Amino acid sequence: MKHITFDIETTGLKAWFGDIVTCICAKDSEGKKFEKYIKYKEEETKMLLDFMDWVSERKDYTLISKNGKGFDVPFIMTRLALALDIYEGHYVLLERPHIDIQEITKRWISLDDMATILGCGLKSGNGLSAILLWKDQNYIELVNYCARDVEVTEQVYFKLKEVGALN
Repeated sequence: MKHITFDIETTGLKAWFGDIVTCICAKDSEGKKFEKYIKYKEEETKMLLDFMDWVSERKDYTLISKNGKGFDVPFIMTRLALALDIYEGHYVLLERPHIDIQEITKRWISLDDMATILGCGLKSGNGLSAILLWKDQNYIELVNYCARDVEVTEQVYFKLKEVGALN
């Protein structure tokens, strides 16, 4: 199955109230990567649209995420809806098949805990550290953190498939 594993970093949890996407990392099943960050709030919409275009170029790819259905996709869609008067052609994240590894559990479990249980690699920090990296202008570290989340998410996905937890 062709897939895109992705993750975002934000300044907080409230897309409707001014928190923004600061970084997006994604990797397709062929190893091609999308890794972008912003220095200024005004750059957010372009980064989001660039990501939508990157995903759109990969037809018939399934999205893979950790809590992407519950957080990442709604956050991206909200930020775009607030930024654009006319929102055409960028529903690709809603139209694609999407496997969210969070959905296999009845309760919240962190990506690190999933990775530990399944014997996969660990993350390099947490959401709060990502916020601080952006505020402190440590953009390369922010991208590395986000990209590591993508790698761990993909490892967990493969392990879940291997043990039969995903169809």
